[in-house]
Amino acid sequence: MERKIPIHDHDGYIVPLLWTFAFSHNEYWCPCCGENYPMFHDEEEIEETPILKERREQYRKQTKNYLAAVGMIKGKARKKWGGQMKSFAEYSKSTQRKWKRWIKEWQPGVTL
Repeated sequence: MERKIPIHDHDGYIVPLLWTFAFSHNEYWCPCCGENYPMFHDEEEIEETPILKERREQYRKQTKNYLAAVGMIKGKARKKWGGQMKSFAEYSKSTQRKWKRWIKEWQPGVTL
């Protein structure tokens, strides 16, 4: 059975969308341009290929810190730390600065 995956086509460069809860009401995110989409979106879906699967995994690794920071700061997520659920404001100032830096350093337009 073929697996269809959502993509964003950047003038022929196909980017698999990543599933994330970092953005409120938008579960899919394009790691190339930064656009995000709701779960039931109108973006194209195509059959997953080994190349697209590898590309998705590379983007997932490359953007892991960025998405975690966005979820904590903008998405108002809570993260378990030391057995307790903590919000962004409950973390140390150095951790808050690190997460803000991760967001600031991320640049859209990255192709692999």
